[in-house]
Amino acid sequence: MKTRLESHSIGTMKVPANAYYGIQTLRAKENFPITNKTLHSELIISLAEIKKSAAITNRDINNLPYKISNAIIDACD
Repeated sequence: MKTRLESHSIGTMKVPANAYYGIQTLRAKENFPITNKTLHSELIISLAEIKKSAAITNRDINNLPYKISNAIIDACD
C-alpha cells in the first residue's frame, strides 16, 4: 500500500496515499477504539456538510486556495 508522511505537533505517521483524511483522523482511529460503537450516520453527514460549507465560504473570501477547498468539497461529497 502506498503511503504519504504527515506530521503534526505529536509526530509523523504514514497515511494511506489515497486517503482523504489526514494524520489527526488516523491518530483518533488508532487511539480511541474503546467502545466498539460507531457514530450515527446522520452525525457523520452533518459534520461533512459543515466542513463543506466552511471550505466553500473560506474559498469565496480568499482564505483557502481553490485546490485545497475543492479537495475538501470532494471529500465531503
